Order: sequence, then structure tokens, then C-alpha cells
Amino acid sequence: MEDVERDTMRIVRRRVFYCLFVMFLLNQIDRTNVGFAALQMNVQLGFNAEVYGFGTGLFFFSYLLAEMPSNLMLERFGPRIWLSRITISWGVIAMLMAFVYDAPSFYILRFLLGLAEAGFAPGSIYYINLWAPKRYRAKSVVVSALAIPLSVIIGGPIAGLFLSMDKIAGLAGWQWLFLAEGIPSVLFGLFTLRFLTDRPKDAHWLSPAQKSWLIGELARDATEASRHGITTLAYAVRSWRVWRTGIAFFCVTLTTWGLGFWLPQIVKQLSGLTNAQVSLLTTLPFVGLAIGFLLNSWHSDKVQERQWHFVGGALTGAAGLLISATVPSPALAFCGLVVTGFGLGCALAVFFPIPMGFLSGTAVAGGLALINMIGNSAGFFGSYIIGWLRQTTGSFNSALAFLCIGMALGALLLAPLRFGGGAKLKASPAAGE
Repeated sequence: MEDVERDTMRIVRRRVFYCLFVMFLLNQIDRTNVGFAALQMNVQLGFNAEVYGFGTGLFFFSYLLAEMPSNLMLERFGPRIWLSRITISWGVIAMLMAFVYDAPSFYILRFLLGLAEAGFAPGSIYYINLWAPKRYRAKSVVVSALAIPLSVIIGGPIAGLFLSMDKIAGLAGWQWLFLAEGIPSVLFGLFTLRFLTDRPKDAHWLSPAQKSWLIGELARDATEASRHGITTLAYAVRSWRVWRTGIAFFCVTLTTWGLGFWLPQIVKQLSGLTNAQVSLLTTLPFVGLAIGFLLNSWHSDKVQERQWHFVGGALTGAAGLLISATVPSPALAFCGLVVTGFGLGCALAVFFPIPMGFLSGTAVAGGLALINMIGNSAGFFGSYIIGWLRQTTGSFNSALAFLCIGMALGALLLAPLRFGGGAKLKASPAAGE
């Protein structure tokens, strides 16, 4: 039986999770390359920090509007069709970003990009939930979530290369950046339309024994999750447990998108280096994030505990932000950003296995979408507030202090909860209500 389990998860990893990883990687590159493009685009188009912050935030406004409907459509059409459709759509809009010429066109395309991407993250987590038994979930989620730091580690140097192509064929470097990085998403979306499989029962690439083992494990996990009491979408929407988890995610996601959209400009202010050098240096906090992802997900699965792994990561990230906001030395401030990346990775690595442990039945897709919707609203409010603080104060110190408070609050919100995710923190149906 151990051989069946090992072989089954190896095949599922290769066939499902690695495919999702590539989709996540392309998604993060196309979502955050605006941060690198801004190094040129803002100057050439005359965007100040407030205009840029509002435009990047508009992505999340439309994303949130369409989040829940998108996840319901995923259940109707199936993950294969819907996730592929999302990937193709955002690739097309990402390419059109190359034709931004003023603030209104920037706002419109960011709004459309949010509509195109809506539902991708919770839909992907839901898809993982269909394939990963409980004890594999942190590692399974982190395979895809690693795309967040890798999108900058890989995308940063590539962005620097495209920015250096300024004036080639009459296009600015930032225009080349948007065009070149949108094409792979369209092509991979067409590929996944044929490659993905909706559910284990449809997996012709698993043997009967492998399919039977996987379906049995998932059924046992669903039965256990149903004991925690949130089995319908209506119950999930009313549950303080769900909302509290979503608000904690909001607090941490402030830093996720604060770094995603503003880190190149923060590093530029700290270092005074060229755009190409900034693109390389910006990768280091995301190397820290990747290390945090790997270490915390591994240890969390090993001891089958989620919440305190999340709390420790969030507090570490808050400490890094406090250092960056207060120390006078640019080198130490940058080291604080690396610590922030590590702590953020630790927190994000174990976050979604927490709600996956207490949601079941029809509550899974809608509940995850609601939590993700609450969390990602931080992208709109956080990006605009950071831009406003930068414009008002002339530096990023107050913005970093704002993100620090958010990370600490996220840790406090999730620490007292007593529901699903580990042997050490057992749940009861009323826990956290």
C-alpha cells in the first residue's frame, strides 16, 4: 500500500501540481511585472505615486467583484476549462498593457486584468483540494505558491533585460516587457485545456489501484472536515470562523502586494542603483520568501500543525518591516526586507491548509473564494494607501510601518482559533464562532 501511495502522489504531483505551478508562475509574472515596468513607465507617462497606486489597486477591485461568480462557474464548467480560460484571458490583457498611454487607459486595463484573473487563486486551491489528501496539502499548496517568489527571482532579471530594450522597433522597454510576458500565458492556457483532468475519477493516467487509493483518502478527509460544521456555502458566508480567517489573510496580503507592486521602487529609493541593478537586487527578499515557503510547509506537514506556524511567520515578517521602517542604514533596511520576505513565505505556506481543514461539501469552493476575496481586497486598499503615504511623506518609511502593523494584526487574529489543521489543535464544530 505504501508503494501505491508513493507512486500515486508522484504521478499526481507531476500531472497536476507542477502544471498548476507553471500557471501560478505565469500569473504572478503578468500580475506584478507592472512593478518593474513602473521604473520606466511612470516617468515616461507622467504617473505620480498616487496615480500608480490607484491603478495597481483597481486590479483588485474588479478581481473581487468577479471572484465569487468565477468560482461558481468553475464548479459548473469544471477546473480544466475554467482555469485554462482564465489563463488565456489574462495573457491577452497583459499584452494589451503595452499600449497604455495615459492614466485612464492604465486604469481601464488594470480593471480588465482583474476581471480576467478573477477566481484563479481560490479555483486553484479548490483544484488542489480535489487531488491532495490532507497530509499532503501544505506541500501541495506550496508547490504552486512558490511561484510568488520565483516570479520575481526569475522575472526580475528578465524585466531588467526588457527594460534595456528601450526604443527598439519604436517601443519603450516597459512595452516590450508587457508584450513578451503575456504570450506564454496564452500558449500555456491552450496547453492546459488538453492536459488537465478535472477529478481523480477521470484520471485515465492512474492505475485502478492508484485511483482507488486516492479517492478513498479524499473521501475520508471530506468526512473528517464535515465534522467541523461548515458544509454549505450559506453557512460559510455566515461563519465568523471564515470571516476571521479572511481578515487575517487580508492583513498579511497587505505585505504580499505591497512588496509585489512597490518593492522595485522601495529598493530604488534605498540604493540609488540603475534599473537593471534594482531588478537583480529585488530578487533577494523573494529568495527569503521561497526559503520560508519550503521550510515552514515541510515542518508543518511533519508535525501536522498549521496555526502557530502561520503566527510565527507573520510575526517574523512584522519584525522585518519594523527594521526596514526605522533603521537609518540603507543596508540594514534592505536586510529587514529580506527578513520580511522569509516571514511572509512562512505564513503563506501554511495559510490555505487551515480553511481546507474545516470547509467541506459545497462550502469548499465558495468558502475559499470568500476568504481569498477578503484577503485580496488588501491589494486595492493597500496599494492605494502605500502610494498615498509615499506621495504625502516623500518616503516609504510610513508605508512600511503600516504593513508592519498589518502583519502583526494578522498573527493576533489567527492565533486564538481552534480548528482543523493539526493533531495539536483539535477542532470542535463551534470553535472560533
